[in-house]
Amino acid sequence: MSNYRTKITRGALAVLALIILPTLTVTLTANHFKDRAAGKISKFFSYDLKIKTIFYIFPNSILLTGATLTPKAKAERPGTIQIPRILLRFSLKDLLIKRQFSTTTAIIDQGSMPYALLTDFLHKNANAIFSLVQELPKTDTRVLIKETKVHFTPPEAKPYYSTVDFEFALTNNQFLGHGAVYNSLDLLPIRINLKGRLTHQGIRVSQCAFRHFYAQANFWAELRSGELQLNGYAFLNKRQPFESRSVLNKFSQQKIAPTQPPGGSLDIVDLDL
Repeated sequence: MSNYRTKITRGALAVLALIILPTLTVTLTANHFKDRAAGKISKFFSYDLKIKTIFYIFPNSILLTGATLTPKAKAERPGTIQIPRILLRFSLKDLLIKRQFSTTTAIIDQGSMPYALLTDFLHKNANAIFSLVQELPKTDTRVLIKETKVHFTPPEAKPYYSTVDFEFALTNNQFLGHGAVYNSLDLLPIRINLKGRLTHQGIRVSQCAFRHFYAQANFWAELRSGELQLNGYAFLNKRQPFESRSVLNKFSQQKIAPTQPPGGSLDIVDLDL
């Protein structure tokens, strides 16, 4: 009986050693080369990437902590995009068989950034971001944005922020996205649904829908060789919450009942932008 327990103990210690030793080795190696790797990534963007610490989580996850993006031209856009935690899950199969690091899931957790800095980053690095998306493995890749705050500081107004929760999934060349934006000045969220596909020359979006308690909008677009074609419509109604109905039903209802109760309503339709 004692020999049996000894074998179990030795086996457990061996398994524990097989987990701890690779974890420590990969973690120490990754932290040794993290600045060099961040520098290589920064060459593709107009912002400098810094990473505080990297942890390897057995068997197929990498945790990045204290990530920041700072404009290289700091005089033009002061400030920093801060992301406390980024969790990357990768394919062990691709790593062991193909010798290729393929990210299957990226979780961006509790980021914080000024709105002006975010729009500046997206505007100046759109081509680099698009190239990065094209390089993602086309089989079940997910990107999750969790509790990320975008801060607004309008002139002569009280500062506020929006919290973004969004999930993006890419399968082959098809992508789907859904999530919500919560404004600190409004308890009612804006729901977002996204659908489209990647093409050789750009991106084709078949649905980009926004829905609020008193408003809704839907757009479809195509980005081809740097040229954007955008179509869609938007409705704003302060009288009552929107119900799910088509554009034709919306117009037919107005035609049948043209009188409007007090409170005002604005309907905006843009079909060729």
